[in-house]
Amino acid sequence: MGLLQRIFGKWLSSDKDEEHVTDKTFGNMVKFRVGSTVSISDVFSIMVDDSLQFKQMFKDHDFGSMIVTTILSFKFDGSTVYRLYCENPETMLQIVEGKGGPSYMLFIMTQETALQDEAMYNEWYKNDDSVMKSATIDNGFGGKTYEFNKTFGPVSYIEVLEADDSGVERAASLNKTMTLFDRETPDGVEYALFDAELDDWIVEGFVGLDVPAEEVTIL
Repeated sequence: MGLLQRIFGKWLSSDKDEEHVTDKTFGNMVKFRVGSTVSISDVFSIMVDDSLQFKQMFKDHDFGSMIVTTILSFKFDGSTVYRLYCENPETMLQIVEGKGGPSYMLFIMTQETALQDEAMYNEWYKNDDSVMKSATIDNGFGGKTYEFNKTFGPVSYIEVLEADDSGVERAASLNKTMTLFDRETPDGVEYALFDAELDDWIVEGFVGLDVPAEEVTIL
C-alpha cells in the first residue's frame, strides 16, 4: 500500500503543480499567453491605405478580438522576437522587445506552398535567381501587382515553440529560413515575408504592416 500511495501521490502532485500551457506567460515588456486576446484599434484599419495589398487581403476583418493559439520565438539581431499566431481572423502578430519598448508587425498569410519537387525547391530557394534570393519580387493579388524590394535574407534561424493550444502537432524547435521584402507607401512601409521550413519543403508567404504600439492591446 505504501508503494501505491507514493506512486499515485507523485502522479497527482505533478499534475497539480504542472503549469498548463494557457497559464504560462511570456514577454518582458508586454505579457501574453496562449488564450490572450489581441486587440488592434479601429483607428489602425482606418489608417490603412486602400492601395495596399494588406488592405486588399483583410478587407473588412475585425482585428479587435483575436485569440492567441500559438506562441513561437527566435533570436534576431540581438533581440528576442515573438510570433503570436491568432484566430478570428487568422493572423500573426510579431513582437520585438527593444530598448525603446516593444514594436509590432501584423501579418496575414497569403500562401502556403509545398515544394513538391527539386525544381520547385530550386525556384523558391536554391537558385541564385530564386524567389527568396531575388532583389525584388512582384506580389500579385486581386488583379493588382505589388513590387517589393528585399530588406534581408535568406537568413537562417531557429524557431522555438513556446506554447501551443491549436491542436496541431509541432516540433519543439525548427531550423528555418526567412526573407523579408518591403515597399514604400504613402503612409509607411508594407512588407512581404517568406518563411521556409526547408527540411520539410514548405514556404509560407505573408504580407504585413507595422502597427503603432498605442494601437495594440493584449489581455
